[in-house]
Amino acid sequence: MKGGAETITHFKREEVSSKNYCSNLSKAIKKEISNKPSKQKGEEQMKKTLYLSLAVALTLFLCTFAFARLVPPGAGDCRAPEACYECHGGHILIAHDCNTCHDYQNHPFPVGPEIEGCLGCHRHPPTETPRVNIVCQDCHDPVGDPPFVHPSISFRDPPGPPEDCELCTDCHVYDHPGPENKAIDCEGCHAADAPNVDPQCKTCHTGKENKKKYDLGCDRGALSVTGLMTTGRFVIETETLEDGRFLITGGLAPPFFSPVNTAEILDPKTRIFTPTSNSMSVARTSHTLTPLQDGRIIIIGGRSTNASGIPLDTAEIYDPVTDTFTPTAGTLNIPRRSHRAILLDDGRVLVTGGGDSSSTGLTMAMDSIEIYDPVNDTFELATETMSDVRQFHNMEKMSDGKVLIIGGGQGPGLSNPAQSVDIFNPADNSITPAGDMISKRMTVGVSQIKGDKVLLAFAWDGGDVTNASEVLAYDAASSTVSFTPTAEKPVHGKVDIFAVTLLDGTVLLPLGGNEQLDVLPDTTLYRPNKDDFVLAGATQYPNTGGNSDLLKDGRAVLAGGFSIKGIVDVAEIYTPDVVAQAKGLKKLIGDIPKDAFDKKEHKSKLKEKVQAVKDKLKDEKYQKAKDKLDNKVIVRIDGCSGGDPSDDWIVDCDAQDDVFAVADLLAASLDQILGNSLPPVVTASVDIDVGVYPHTVNFTGTAVDPDGTVDVLFWDFDDTGRSTDLNPTHTYFCPGDYTAVLTAIDNDGLVSQAGVAVHVEYPEGVKASFNCDLLRTFGPFCGWCHFNPAFGSPLADLNLTSYDGVMAGAYGGTVPVVIPGDPFASSIFTRTGPAPCGDLHPTALGGERLQEHVREKLKIWIEEGAVNN
Repeated sequence: MKGGAETITHFKREEVSSKNYCSNLSKAIKKEISNKPSKQKGEEQMKKTLYLSLAVALTLFLCTFAFARLVPPGAGDCRAPEACYECHGGHILIAHDCNTCHDYQNHPFPVGPEIEGCLGCHRHPPTETPRVNIVCQDCHDPVGDPPFVHPSISFRDPPGPPEDCELCTDCHVYDHPGPENKAIDCEGCHAADAPNVDPQCKTCHTGKENKKKYDLGCDRGALSVTGLMTTGRFVIETETLEDGRFLITGGLAPPFFSPVNTAEILDPKTRIFTPTSNSMSVARTSHTLTPLQDGRIIIIGGRSTNASGIPLDTAEIYDPVTDTFTPTAGTLNIPRRSHRAILLDDGRVLVTGGGDSSSTGLTMAMDSIEIYDPVNDTFELATETMSDVRQFHNMEKMSDGKVLIIGGGQGPGLSNPAQSVDIFNPADNSITPAGDMISKRMTVGVSQIKGDKVLLAFAWDGGDVTNASEVLAYDAASSTVSFTPTAEKPVHGKVDIFAVTLLDGTVLLPLGGNEQLDVLPDTTLYRPNKDDFVLAGATQYPNTGGNSDLLKDGRAVLAGGFSIKGIVDVAEIYTPDVVAQAKGLKKLIGDIPKDAFDKKEHKSKLKEKVQAVKDKLKDEKYQKAKDKLDNKVIVRIDGCSGGDPSDDWIVDCDAQDDVFAVADLLAASLDQILGNSLPPVVTASVDIDVGVYPHTVNFTGTAVDPDGTVDVLFWDFDDTGRSTDLNPTHTYFCPGDYTAVLTAIDNDGLVSQAGVAVHVEYPEGVKASFNCDLLRTFGPFCGWCHFNPAFGSPLADLNLTSYDGVMAGAYGGTVPVVIPGDPFASSIFTRTGPAPCGDLHPTALGGERLQEHVREKLKIWIEEGAVNN
């Protein structure tokens, strides 16, 4: 052994690298063997060779398991200590050397001032989040407790002026608007643990230097809530009925995020939801709703399970007159989910693409199409196929009746977005490739605008969500398309968007989330005439997985969805400002055929009357605008709604009903501005506003309507809890800062709210809770694949919808996924972390891993014993 030991000492520590150390040792010892005199024979030579061979094996063993003892931090290919420790736990590989700079009892926080010595491993460019970097010492004290804030940074709650935050952007790049990706105005926008968008957005987007682009736009309309839905749900399908009501079908619902067969209808005037008289024939999610020419709605395909089985080949028709669902005589030739369907000019329904499996993670896209014939009540499979397989794609019908088939995912699941566009010709059921978009797109905002153009807002390449946007222009004469980037881009990149073209020609882009599984509250408007995007307020219930549609009166409804607080059971209605309403009314009249009027010249005259109303509104002369609207416009379009038909200019009742609905909304909006219609007066209070969970409080509310009755009343406790009692008692089972809101809706559909703050803390000695910090993330993001066994076999034998399900999970069928007290031996923690150890991530948005603040809570919860708290 002497020769081997002497060889090891020949290597100086500064000459050793992690890439060649073991191989150099091996070569050196082998050289010792080969350099021995060849005349040595017999037993002595055999012993010597055996000793040296054993030295090679032992040295390589020691190198593998004790390399960190021989190599100082900063040499070669080290990774960040947290990543090493997640893979190797307490093994000797790192435990004896990393603690020169890092205290693993309080992992991963550094100790000691020797950070400079680590830079060989841990220096990252400023465009990435740094691990350990000398630059950090400018702002952070490396020997302090979190958050290591250096006294030179005057962080406050909320943080101070922008110059405070600009110091941070040297190291930290926020997914937030601003020049060079830096924060515009941190005040009120960044929470204590992570960058966040303020719910009102106002404090970030009204700086003088950014006013043009980031102005909140309080006068661009408003969002207000409805009453409670009969069932909270997401991944739903919706459609506006001919009578103006709003139909919601299926979706994933509590408690196990499973598909349901129920449906409900919103009355936009009263804002009240009512269940349909019967349910669909089968539970559905990822299905489609398409209006037929006779006013009925066809519901096609979808899936009935979370993560097993096959898509549905069934379809059924909802009749709003009888309020019933009836299965179609024919079924789909190929079962489909996440497909698309659109009504053709000849009354048939085009059905394209979709997925061939019920699991989001495994579904594979298809290129086939088929057509529903309402006369025969059957589906016919087309002989031609699309140029690409597609699911989660979009379709738009153009002026000549042809259909654009846009983007989508090529699979598996929510991955590999397509860039291509096809054109379907209903004359011969043919499909022609039309070219490629500038960006790949799937589950993003797509909506038609004036002039045979389509807005394509946001982009997703399967990993990165961006705000890249473009306009597709369709030439009906040549059946060709072209693509042009928008002059400006939206503030935030989003996915899971359902764009709505409003009556004034602008496009509403509400809701949605980003690739970090964050939901974003901002609502954006695209203005085609200026080719730009402006903010239009914030949603009260930011979520993803919901749906949005245009109402008959020109408003837009946002329904369903889920967020970190759970499944949304309240819808919101976006009402454009009065100038936009008048503009939409004029455009709608312009789209009506002349034969709908008693005299052709009355079309242009009615548009002139509306323009006069609009001019008064722009001058803020609301009373004069209301007088002109009542006496010059509504009297000409009210005969089919109970008014005097003798002076009507629009005599076709279908056309008149459409115009009257928009004019009636404008009249109601002006009545509210003028004080002719008053909303309820609401107050809210609480007896004990601070406590430790479980914290029980008593709320007191008042709600009075000065000129009518309060028809809807409910409390939202800001933790998914609801109550329709005026003075309820509620228990908060989780820590946090809550704003309990009392909502009242009167008989005119006007909404008022009042809120009260409640602060709830952890019990002493507790820093993380399974039910509060983890289940609310595991549920919506992971639960639909790892779900309750009663609905099928959960993936990896892991049920992430309950504590018992998580604790019963076993990696490889034998090793528990949670080992209480040791997060770095628990695969549920290590395998959801960064590469190379972490390789299992939720597939909700393309396989992005859990957010770091969620994993930190998971780590703390396991360290505290992984209890059911």
